[in-house]
Amino acid sequence: MSLYANLRLKASPSPVPAVKGHWFNIRFTPDLTDGETLNIGVGFVAEDRQIHAKLLADFTCLHCLYGDRLDFDELQFLIDLLRQHWTYTGVPQSPPSPNIAFSVLKYAAGDSIEAILEELYQETVSLQPDSFARRRANNNIRCIDTQAARVLVFEAMVRKAPLSAAMLATNPIWSVDGNKRLDMPIRSHHRFGTLISLWYQTTQTRELNTLRAQADLDAARRLFPDDVGGLFILRPPVGQPGYDQKQQQQINQVIEMTTWRLSMQHMRCEVEDDPDILAERVLRWSDMTAVHI
Repeated sequence: MSLYANLRLKASPSPVPAVKGHWFNIRFTPDLTDGETLNIGVGFVAEDRQIHAKLLADFTCLHCLYGDRLDFDELQFLIDLLRQHWTYTGVPQSPPSPNIAFSVLKYAAGDSIEAILEELYQETVSLQPDSFARRRANNNIRCIDTQAARVLVFEAMVRKAPLSAAMLATNPIWSVDGNKRLDMPIRSHHRFGTLISLWYQTTQTRELNTLRAQADLDAARRLFPDDVGGLFILRPPVGQPGYDQKQQQQINQVIEMTTWRLSMQHMRCEVEDDPDILAERVLRWSDMTAVHI
């Protein structure tokens, strides 16, 4: 008997996976005009051609990113519509809405459909409230989302210069060209600006926040080419629990790239880790020189 034949006889048979099929990401585009796409779930087509899915159920992270610009009732309706769509079709054909897209099918196998979905969901859907939220409760890791940052800074502005309340929009959303909506909460004479937070644990959330702000400023500049635009960023200070050296370096990289991009368009980017100091920077930028009452 040859060595190869002998090895084949002794070799253990490869385990056969209990479940085989093909998987795909379920993607959501909040604004069709800018094309930003987010993974909100995973689908799995089993051998019997039935579709099984795990979809985003908690919209906390989306709310941090989009606030009032996103209709969450509409998103829930799209998710419900998607489930009904699969009930009738049984295969991932055309999505039921232009805001929904499917990625290409890829092979997957495992012990169960649930295990396959859970693993792929954890790997590809970054918008679920992840484990850092639970760690924050235990380790005193602080997170300040953009809406909270605006409250802190805008309240400081009004304390320092009561007249500055006039430059803070009651509704920060501009409706432009029908479907396009710009988040621009700071508006004064020949100036428009926005304020975001980088007090997030995930790199993707920080990058999405800055990219969204840049896109809004770009659009505002096209609408008002003679006005001055500005971006104001609240960041965690060095030494803040939960934001180690690696996190701080990642935040610095985002800030450096954002500052450079805006400078190429002659727009200001101001960054501080103290809401009161950032408030003073906004007031100076807006020409409200009487920053103290």
